[in-house]
Amino acid sequence: MSDIGAKIKKLRKLNNWTQKILEKKTGIPQGQISDYESGKENPKLDKVIKFAQAFGVSVAVLDEALMDIAGSENDDICLCRGFDRAGKHLLGKIRMLSEEERWALYDHIVKNIQADPGLSQDIEQ
Repeated sequence: MSDIGAKIKKLRKLNNWTQKILEKKTGIPQGQISDYESGKENPKLDKVIKFAQAFGVSVAVLDEALMDIAGSENDDICLCRGFDRAGKHLLGKIRMLSEEERWALYDHIVKNIQADPGLSQDIEQ
């Protein structure tokens, strides 16, 4: 299984999607998705972009090497304009967390902001 295929499969399973559901979300045939996940084929950039959009992650989450190609032309896929490559990569990793893990991280951040009065005032302004 290729690295990108493993990531596609992991994200699909994290979302509790079948390959058929992913086909509906991306327009990529289920047979092709199966080939990617098994490592028989590697998706080209246009397909990686479709997967990234369907999963709501940056292209870098699926393939960092493609980020150099896709980043400037497809900045909207990178989750947030103005972030450098490291920031986009970190956001992509956060997006790979389960919903429960993301909420736990959010709660942790909020508690730390609330514990620092200076920081919470800066954010409110």
